[in-house]
Amino acid sequence: IKDVQESKKGDIWYIGNTLLQRYDPVTGDTRLYDPASYFSVTALCLAADSSLWVATTGGTLEKYDQSHDVFKGYNLFAGQQAVLSTWISSLEATPGGQLLVGTPLYGARLFDPATGRFTLLPIYNADGSNIYVRDFLCYSDQEYWIASETGIFVYDPQTQHSAHLQ
Repeated sequence: IKDVQESKKGDIWYIGNTLLQRYDPVTGDTRLYDPASYFSVTALCLAADSSLWVATTGGTLEKYDQSHDVFKGYNLFAGQQAVLSTWISSLEATPGGQLLVGTPLYGARLFDPATGRFTLLPIYNADGSNIYVRDFLCYSDQEYWIASETGIFVYDPQTQHSAHLQ
């Protein structure tokens, strides 16, 4: 199991390998969201508004609509040419309602669900290359900790500055 979250309704969502599943503790039923009909999943999180979001191997963020049991997708790489990898490595909700999205090749981005837009965070390795994002910790609205292959970056979204801890 790669990740597990409990929804506002009490369902348990989890990722096994890249398979998304939902367990209903009231009925005891488990639902598999088959990749052939849906997508393969790399990360999931609950946003500040209790909405469930999943990141996919195809480079999309998918918001779950509980009332219709469907997902609405947002493509992280829309409009970009020559994308070498669409893998999303991590996903974390900020206290302000946005989502931090990490990739192995294209660094960290901030997604605003209200506008559907992604913004690249200006965080780079010493050689100017994009960081390989492994994980996030939202310490506060003014401090995001980003775990990478080269250490931890502490990012301030207000000033757009970061400190690199190695």
